[in-house]
Amino acid sequence: MMSTRLARPLYTRRALTSVVGALLTSVAIAGAAVAVSTAGDGATATAATAKAKTVLDMSWGDTTPVAGQKVLLYGFAFPAVTGRVLDVQTLTGSTSWKTVGSVKSTANGSFTVYLQHTVAGSHRYRLLAPATATTEAATSPTAGFTVSKRPSSITAAVSAGSVSRNRAVTVTGTVKTDFTARTVAVFLRRAGKTTWSRVGRVTLNASGRYSLTVPTSTAGSWLVRTHVYRTSYARAATSPTVSLRVTAP
Repeated sequence: MMSTRLARPLYTRRALTSVVGALLTSVAIAGAAVAVSTAGDGATATAATAKAKTVLDMSWGDTTPVAGQKVLLYGFAFPAVTGRVLDVQTLTGSTSWKTVGSVKSTANGSFTVYLQHTVAGSHRYRLLAPATATTEAATSPTAGFTVSKRPSSITAAVSAGSVSRNRAVTVTGTVKTDFTARTVAVFLRRAGKTTWSRVGRVTLNASGRYSLTVPTSTAGSWLVRTHVYRTSYARAATSPTVSLRVTAP
């Protein structure tokens, strides 16, 4: 069955389950039962009873999200069975599908899944309805997503613009937008020169802030800047330069 864009159902959140490469959230229609039925609609299949054909129709939201942004998968599984378990699968390699989570259908057959990627790149997903005693197995259309890296920005400030030689100077700043710890490096360059020297590295705290003391052993005019390194989910960024003057005692 070709995928069509379905009207987004009303839902309430049920659970948050970790999966490989993404976070998956299953959501149920308000007021629906949550009991899992492993035998379809409860009817007993016999050799003389043909299994009902299963149809999985799925639609999806944004196909070009930024890392950390949630993507919605939703649709219907027919015949409608309360609590039918649907496997969420991702494509590994060119032809192999790996189950990374599951969601349960509601009384009217609807399902809703949120995927939240923390790694940039291309990802493909589908839902699999395993066969039951009364229904055949089926797979949904495949959803493809291209997840881009999050943009980054970094600020830098010095605790004093002019200090005596060997007096402590602290460089502080904030990295945006972020959702986990990253490494920041501090660089110094003598005014009039072109070469930057790294003088220290530090890990962001939980608030995306950093603080590092830099050496002031040589008198002169200096420029300071900081750099946050790229990751699998975020771009690199370099701060504007800040001036620092070190004077002889």
